[in-house]
Amino acid sequence: MRFNQLALSTASALLLASPAYANNTTAERVTIPTDDDFAAAEKLVEPIIENLAAGYAENAVDLAFGNSPLMDAKSSQTKVLVQQVQGAIELYGQINQCALAERDSFSSLSIDLTYICQHENFLIMWDFRLHKLPRGWSIANMKFTDQF
Repeated sequence: MRFNQLALSTASALLLASPAYANNTTAERVTIPTDDDFAAAEKLVEPIIENLAAGYAENAVDLAFGNSPLMDAKSSQTKVLVQQVQGAIELYGQINQCALAERDSFSSLSIDLTYICQHENFLIMWDFRLHKLPRGWSIANMKFTDQF
């Protein structure tokens, strides 16, 4: 009996460690955006990055969310975001340059763009999540961090 338990434990450990088993637990993107989708998303974010680099926090936030039907209901959150962006620019300094660091997707309807921006005092990562709606691509989320 003891031998059987040991054999089963060993067999279970080998099964769990096998590449075939690991592949069954790996997520797979079933649908991905097209190159045109990525280009449209980047085109939507570029003016926001340009406004951030110019120090125009309010314009950047307005460009990001001004056309969203949800923003009217979230005006207080928009004001807070403008203050946070202005605070980041004051703390880290003006942006000297930005580079698109990563393009990712959750599906053909959701794109994440990550930019690394060189501020005067620190590098900051700016993340944008875009959703494809019936009227086209729309920014769903904009965030930044100095911890990456």
